[in-house]
Amino acid sequence: MNLEVPSSDYPNPSVVELAEAFYQVSVTPGCPVIPSIVNACLSIELNLKSLMVKYKYHNPIRSTAVISGEEIEITSGQVIGDRAPQASHKLSQLLNKIPTEVLPEFEKTLAQVHSLSIAELENLLQPFDSAFVDFRYAYEMPSKDLDLPGLRHVTDIVHETVQNMPTQTILPIL
Repeated sequence: MNLEVPSSDYPNPSVVELAEAFYQVSVTPGCPVIPSIVNACLSIELNLKSLMVKYKYHNPIRSTAVISGEEIEITSGQVIGDRAPQASHKLSQLLNKIPTEVLPEFEKTLAQVHSLSIAELENLLQPFDSAFVDFRYAYEMPSKDLDLPGLRHVTDIVHETVQNMPTQTILPIL
């Protein structure tokens, strides 16, 4: 049996790829409002979770998806590792779960790219904490107000911060 002790790359490139796909759909001109909201929220969620996932793919499988006429590669495969992301859709809660070994680099990049602190980002995320859950089945709920420009702004902030973070490889302590 071949047992590997995985190192972890932060942000996790496989999760960042998925976040990028949802981000691209959310900013596609002509995308209907509800799918844009759901995809923007999922992009934020996955970008934050890319800082928490502690695994790499073993024997990765590369596939492609076509989004707005552009082909995007997606990685999947057998997962190895020991820490799954938080099982939550609350964006500000996910922000506060970023592991201590990754948080300083996220804070530094957030300050450099957007001149924001973690507390300021948390305040921007909080109005959208339940947006993914609220809007993914929009037909089941009464109409709800949402600040679309605010969501676009915070989606861009999280996306650009994670995109600008240098990849860190953290080896497990044995």
